[in-house]
Amino acid sequence: PVFFRGNVLTADTRSSCFEVPDYAVVDLQYTVDQTPVDLAVNTTTLTLQFSNDNVSFVNGLAVATNNVTDTTDLQQFQLFGRHACVYADVTNTNPVTITVLGVVK
Repeated sequence: PVFFRGNVLTADTRSSCFEVPDYAVVDLQYTVDQTPVDLAVNTTTLTLQFSNDNVSFVNGLAVATNNVTDTTDLQQFQLFGRHACVYADVTNTNPVTITVLGVVK
């Protein structure tokens, strides 16, 4: 699943959600490209979310917490429920570019 692909965020945003009932884990790679030097950083937390009805969402583990620098990482996380999404929680309206890609197994 491609949760975010170079999305420029200025507000809290939920990614596209994907059906995952046939899978147990996701190898999640994320990249955070923080704001330009002339703007304050947009502290960002990325959290996995799960849902059985794709309406009500439950937070899973934080993938990145209080990020303030350009970064990339690849980690494996458990999947639950029918749908999986990534929620980006930002602290201001300065642009931050997010990419989150997964491989489900």
